[in-house]
Amino acid sequence: MTDLKESKISSENVYKGSFLDIRKDRVTLPNGKTSTREWIKHPGAACIIPFMSMVKLH
Repeated sequence: MTDLKESKISSENVYKGSFLDIRKDRVTLPNGKTSTREWIKHPGAACIIPFMSMVKLH
C-alpha cells in the first residue's frame, strides 16, 4: 500500500469565533509537493445543501 501521510509545514488561524475556528494548513504531500488544507473546527453539526442545478443553489 502506498504511504499517503501528509506532514504539516505550518498552520494559520484564519478566524477564531465563539462557535467555530477556521484554519489554513500548509502540508507536504507524499510526492514531495506542497498543498494547502483549509478546514473548520466546530463542536459538531450536520448540514445538507441541495443543488438543483449547477448554477442555482436552493
